[in-house]
Amino acid sequence: PLVTLAGTLVWYVQGTAWANVVIGRTETLFTLLVFLAAVAILTAQRRLHRYLMAGAFASAAVLVRYQGIFFVIALGLWSAWTLWRVPVQERMRFIGRATALLSLPCLTTAFLVVRNLALVGSPGGGPVDTAHHLPAHGIGVLRSAYWALSPSLGLSLDGLSGFRWPEYAVVTGALLLAVWIVRNRATWRAAPARTPDGPDRAALHRLLVAYVAVTFAALGFLATRSTGYMEGRFFVSLVPLVVVAWFVAIHHWLTGPGLRRKGVLVAGLLVLHAGLLAGQVAVIRERLQTMHEDVRMEALRNALAEPFEGTSLGQFLARQVTMQSPLLATGGQQLWLLLQLPIVETTPAGFTRRVFDEAEINRIGRCYGIRYLMFVPGWFRPGRLENQNQPLLEAIARGDDPESMTLRLRTPNVAFYEFARAVNGGALNAQDTGHHECN
Repeated sequence: PLVTLAGTLVWYVQGTAWANVVIGRTETLFTLLVFLAAVAILTAQRRLHRYLMAGAFASAAVLVRYQGIFFVIALGLWSAWTLWRVPVQERMRFIGRATALLSLPCLTTAFLVVRNLALVGSPGGGPVDTAHHLPAHGIGVLRSAYWALSPSLGLSLDGLSGFRWPEYAVVTGALLLAVWIVRNRATWRAAPARTPDGPDRAALHRLLVAYVAVTFAALGFLATRSTGYMEGRFFVSLVPLVVVAWFVAIHHWLTGPGLRRKGVLVAGLLVLHAGLLAGQVAVIRERLQTMHEDVRMEALRNALAEPFEGTSLGQFLARQVTMQSPLLATGGQQLWLLLQLPIVETTPAGFTRRVFDEAEINRIGRCYGIRYLMFVPGWFRPGRLENQNQPLLEAIARGDDPESMTLRLRTPNVAFYEFARAVNGGALNAQDTGHHECN
């Protein structure tokens, strides 16, 4: 129980996981679904319905986040690896269980790939190679991985050169553990893979190795093909499996018979985890500071508070914006959080080949019945790579008004336009004109 509690606490002090919760990202739900699928597999014990349950969780993970495909591939590798390890007489039964596990996730993945090909012409659906970037190969990919993992761990090579104690605590603890493991390797490797009150350690390790390998290989490959970067949040879903495998190993080391010099083991674990905990405290402090310094939400609030037609712009939009006539705006997701109204937003360059010039914006306006466009200067960042497909918004940022729109309000906080066809009494929606512009 104490080891289980310690493992749970390790997850709860994970700074990146908490940041995902506060920001409202999908990684939290995605990580839960991946973990539930793994638990269902590792506790299945030949029960077919557990494999079906694991497949359902994996399918849901794919639907929540496209990165779930990595987990589906890892499940396939785990199944092949396990099939190779089981006795010959058990292989046909395991093939049946593996089929139950993989059928639904594979069908879900195939559906998403076909959908993306039909919609955007790319199996991944984005990002695509529209943004100029430096090629990332070899050392560049490793550097990207380091840049992604270092902020999530709160540890860095600079910490070693700067003689910060968390980095040195982690290194010292790891060295003590390595010495202890080497001196006891013959004893602990001979222990059974499964204990009566624990999971199948061999199956757990196979699944963990498969998932970690697929994730790093896929992200490394994608980094050479598209934007050339990784983020720490891409690796959050690995953390629960790593924590479980780590604390299963710790439990085995602490309770295994014949293992010597456990004082060295305990000292190494305490020093290692003290350094990791200090790193996570630094991560949480840095994330909180970043969120407090993020002025973009304040920019949206200031824009909505601007006086307009005897009320505020936010109250005006609350009366005017409907499902039949949504608002086109910058900062769409965050604006929705503030207004709880239907918002349409243009797609960054890394995720589409479409260029949002004035003609394209008008086509979108006719397609969705949009009457108003809201541009927030404090949100839009001219010249950024992700905005290179936004010539209309770049022009508005320079102070140029679109010819096909009527300026209704311009202040340092917001530029608010009404589409000319709405001003002139034209049809708002393409369906009203008989044109098929939404394909």
